[in-house]
Amino acid sequence: MAKQPGPQPRTPTPPPPPSPQLSPDPWDDDDRSIGGYGAWHSYEEPFNGYPHETTSPYPPYSFTESWRAPHVKARDQPPDPTASGPSALDMEDWYATNGWTVHSFDVRASDMGVSNSDVFPVETALELEVEILKKEAVRKRKAKRRQARAKAAAAAAAKVQTGNQASLRGGGGDDDDNWDDDYTGPLSNAMVDVLMTPVRRAGGSIGSATPSTDGDGNPAQHLHTRDNPPPPPRTAATSAARPPSGGPPPAQEGKFTFGVELEFLLATQTRTAGGPDPHPGEDRWLSAAQAGDPWLTGRADQSLYEYTVRNRMADAMRRGGVVVNKTRDGPAEVFASPAAQAARRLDFLDSTEPDVIAERARRAAANDLAVGPASAWVPPPCHWNPARDRDANIVGNARALVAAFEAHHAAAGVPMRDTAQNTVDGLATRWLVLGPSGRLQGPEWDALAASDLRFHWRRRAMDRIVVETEAWESRRRDPRHVEVAGMLDKYRAWQATQDVSVTENGARLSHYQMPPGYVAGAAGYPDPPYTYVWWGGEVISPVYAVEDSEAYDTVQTAARQLREELRIHKPLSAIGSGLHLHLGHQDGFSLLQLKRLATLWHAIEEPMYSLHRVEREQGTYSGPMRSGSRLAMALFSSNTMFRNANRGYLPNGGEDLAEQYDRYMAPKLPLDLMDPNTKEFVKNVWRYPTVTNLAEAMGSGGLTTMGLRFNLSGGKRTYRPNWLLKQTLEFRHMQGTLDAEHIQ
Repeated sequence: MAKQPGPQPRTPTPPPPPSPQLSPDPWDDDDRSIGGYGAWHSYEEPFNGYPHETTSPYPPYSFTESWRAPHVKARDQPPDPTASGPSALDMEDWYATNGWTVHSFDVRASDMGVSNSDVFPVETALELEVEILKKEAVRKRKAKRRQARAKAAAAAAAKVQTGNQASLRGGGGDDDDNWDDDYTGPLSNAMVDVLMTPVRRAGGSIGSATPSTDGDGNPAQHLHTRDNPPPPPRTAATSAARPPSGGPPPAQEGKFTFGVELEFLLATQTRTAGGPDPHPGEDRWLSAAQAGDPWLTGRADQSLYEYTVRNRMADAMRRGGVVVNKTRDGPAEVFASPAAQAARRLDFLDSTEPDVIAERARRAAANDLAVGPASAWVPPPCHWNPARDRDANIVGNARALVAAFEAHHAAAGVPMRDTAQNTVDGLATRWLVLGPSGRLQGPEWDALAASDLRFHWRRRAMDRIVVETEAWESRRRDPRHVEVAGMLDKYRAWQATQDVSVTENGARLSHYQMPPGYVAGAAGYPDPPYTYVWWGGEVISPVYAVEDSEAYDTVQTAARQLREELRIHKPLSAIGSGLHLHLGHQDGFSLLQLKRLATLWHAIEEPMYSLHRVEREQGTYSGPMRSGSRLAMALFSSNTMFRNANRGYLPNGGEDLAEQYDRYMAPKLPLDLMDPNTKEFVKNVWRYPTVTNLAEAMGSGGLTTMGLRFNLSGGKRTYRPNWLLKQTLEFRHMQGTLDAEHIQ
């Protein structure tokens, strides 16, 4: 028996706008907030380089990632009332508010527990690739078909006669749920073709479905939307934390961003302790206090050496007006215990250099005159409260003393960060003593209580000084940096650090042009590069907007300051330094954008490498994607071990899914002009269903790191940045340089 028809076309009346509903927690999972703002979902995603389907011996390590709220203008425009039918997002909203579970398909089919036939790879400019599963369909569908056809037909007829209008957004009478349960059968490809028609949020429409059959062989009923005008824009409350789906577009669209990493080889000291300066006419910095090679002699103050060099780089840039943070993230801190770090909290500001030590001593002496024991400041009296116990009296008075100490710094106009331990100790010795000359009031104070008070005073005062100093040195903000949701705090200013991969180990005398008359190995003749101790330096910029011309000026200033104040080795193939450019976007990249980029890069990679030194393509850290990526290794490697090791990264959605992706890709690319290998590579690029899958495939499949790194993860759009992934595209092809023209 043929199935009864569903709701017929009718003249709709505008439904009342639904009341605003926002999740109380902006990070709640909300199935009904797909498509526009408020798309906050989380799921487990591997990040150790092996997808779920691989047969690698290494188990996938999982952690939860959060969607970033999209800010794509085309996606967030209100519906177009002149369109012939509702947009794809209108359809999402309707299904979500009528009992359907609507997911953006961001994981492979096996992760969702569904078959490949349920995956629909139609990608639009919005990457609107969704999977629609009927609510509790497995449990209810067959019983509903047999028992409710007559009731559903009567309900549908009654609805048409009474003019009870149900909007596409879920308004309507009591029969809506019955119609939804009874008339929407198993999804067919035809239905998906209708729902997933490549349309934009504004303009375009969704056509009627081609009839198919349900599980009983009867024609399946589908929603005929072309006969219904789109609903009016939904009014909803706005939220800075979680803008509602379908809400107003952002005040301005996100910006493309960039950041640079400049690597170089820096001379820090002479190789021989007490040896002469190899270039006595140079006025650029060379440490006299650290002559000799700390790596060869095993010096105990290795961490002090590291801090000295890093701070010298930071100070050089600061003198040019560049905003730089000094941090404790160097190798010396990696294995330090929490107790050791607490005991040396300000060691990262230390230096062996006389000029730095003298400047810090000068500032400390000025502060001692203003707030020290010889100053006019008198601490408040320390009274003993009989209603409190001994410990409470000691701790309470110590807190009051530190508060007064901080207030006096502000009144005297001197920064607390410049106050030294000697000043704190001197105040304790001068004022926190028994007798008429001290500030301890009351007979309850004894020698032991006074000693305990001095201990708590010193500890709390120094803690406060450390907090202010760390805030001043490590929490500066470049005024030109741009915010990206989820970015690490350190990318809001410049950083100076060490890159242990940049060394002079590969350099030989043959790499240098020596002057006439030079005699190799003769006494009195230098032996480059072994005349200096070298340091692999790296400076990292904050996140800047691509459109900000002044940000490029800051990059040039940083490079100029390093060149003018430090002895930097010229670029050399044997050194292996690089210039890395990170490109990102405040709103993230879409999967479609990344597929296009991977396709374009495969086409232009070879000529792009020809613009740089030959060793960059052959180097360990900047290999070509077309031959060294996991996808390329799995498809073309002649090494059976590499080929088998990377086969798990090939798209594995099945033939039907691959065919659908190929149909979508074909009109966009000149496949007929591609050689067989290029065509095979590109076709596979377009078959990946998520950003994470694509990024893993573009990663290194052998012994080298790719010149273009996909530091990305996500579904149809990249996730927020985190401690592991910056969510950027990193271009590593250029050799290291501090030449401002080359950088520009």
